[in-house]
Amino acid sequence: MIRTVYAILAAGVFLAGCATGAGTQGGGPADTSRQLVRETVLEAGGEPYEIREFSYSPTGELVEERLFDASGQVREISSSVYNEGRRTERRSYAASGELLGRRTYTYTAKGLLESESFFDGEGRFLFVSRFSYNYWGDTIEWITTDAEGRLMAATHSTYERGRARTITLSGAHGNETIVQVGYDRDGRKVRETHDGGEENQGKEILFYYDERGRLAYEEVVSGFGNLLGRTVYVYTADNRQPDTIRLYDGRGNPRRTLIHEFALRPEAGSSL
Repeated sequence: MIRTVYAILAAGVFLAGCATGAGTQGGGPADTSRQLVRETVLEAGGEPYEIREFSYSPTGELVEERLFDASGQVREISSSVYNEGRRTERRSYAASGELLGRRTYTYTAKGLLESESFFDGEGRFLFVSRFSYNYWGDTIEWITTDAEGRLMAATHSTYERGRARTITLSGAHGNETIVQVGYDRDGRKVRETHDGGEENQGKEILFYYDERGRLAYEEVVSGFGNLLGRTVYVYTADNRQPDTIRLYDGRGNPRRTLIHEFALRPEAGSSL
């Protein structure tokens, strides 16, 4: 599903452990004049894998997402409800109209996301994610628990001058990963060092930028220095959102390609 881009990449198609930022990460302000209206995901050989289409309200809220399979048949439709500009509920349906699941959202007095609760198609509560913030609105804690209140995952972050420096990722079985984040003089994230713990070699994610300050590509490198994968971002003109994202494995073989189509927001003019 769409997530926190949702930097707006389809879940599960980017490099393992490589969280993308739609090409604007640390590269200046995001391009708010354009809305993503269609994302086509291609297999390594160029064959279609899936397509997502996005619809917005006149005020710019994402109100509907449609997922199509490789043949162009609708697989899933998701719709969202908003209240005073904040999404309060998201429902997902199969092509037949059957409710697959829903999410509900609550917010703090300052308008920050406080909780996201997940339910199945029959209304059974599955799990909830809760978020805590510091005085400046930075997320310092993100905890997910199941219907019985048991820990599923937790993220704890520390900040320095408004930038995340250390992120601790904890799992249900007590496993823990420490992520150290490094920035350049312009405040752009350039490195994530993942301590893999006793049973993992760890890895580094390196971020590189073009001359306009846009994220150009990311590399995932193992603790032994082996390249595990690369994500390349391609832009047109002065746009700050990538029109094409290409994913490669550690040997340079293509894995997937994401093609983005945008439209100008209503107040910005006609479609691109």
